[in-house]
Amino acid sequence: MSIQCSGAFIYSLDTNRFLFLHRSSGKKSDLWGLVGGTNENNETPWEGLQREIYEEIGCIDIKKTIPLEVFTSHDCFFSYYTYFCIVKNEFIPKLIMNMMDMRGYHIKNGLIHYTKVYTIPYTTK
Repeated sequence: MSIQCSGAFIYSLDTNRFLFLHRSSGKKSDLWGLVGGTNENNETPWEGLQREIYEEIGCIDIKKTIPLEVFTSHDCFFSYYTYFCIVKNEFIPKLIMNMMDMRGYHIKNGLIHYTKVYTIPYTTK
């Protein structure tokens, strides 16, 4: 059994900025990352990414998706699929199911543009 994860650079056409998430609490706090996570059961990498996008930032209108690369560990136990997703308009992420505090930032030309702080309590289905 292997672990497959997917993540996306999300790029806004109207502002020419990328969305990154910043973990602000938890055991892995103060880390930057892409939207994404671990694929579940028999999900393809793209299906897993679509679910993770919805869970982490809500429903967004992706105009185009370009697969970028696949990183696979030397023992082939772990694979990470990276995508480039294009949206027409910049948006404020609506974190839905996350169990940690996260901040959404849009980044352009190395400058960070803060959007909003999100505090999401732990919930179960």
